[in-house]
Amino acid sequence: MDGVVFTYDVTNAASFAHIAEWVLFIKSRLGGSHVPDSPLLVLCGNKIDESDRPRRVATVQGLGMAKRHEIPLFYEVSAKSGDNVEPMFMEIAAKIVSRRQGGSLDDGLTSADRV
Repeated sequence: MDGVVFTYDVTNAASFAHIAEWVLFIKSRLGGSHVPDSPLLVLCGNKIDESDRPRRVATVQGLGMAKRHEIPLFYEVSAKSGDNVEPMFMEIAAKIVSRRQGGSLDDGLTSADRV
């Protein structure tokens, strides 16, 4: 397994609250996030295009969750409109290719640093 994308709905606080459980579940099955060859972890807030429903999860909350759980990549996207979807998957692919070529998943910057 090369990567795990944890996705929540920014208009649904309950979906965000469940992310911590999923992260702990995955990390427990894999032996933690610092194990060699552990998958790249990504936190993704979806439905940023929803103008008819109030946003329930702020960007800063997503960034905080990523930091607390040592998830190096954080993106907010719209699967419906495509906003930020391609950049997210391009960064994921680049990091995985780099690792497979003998590099590291950590290039010193995270998407959270770039927000």
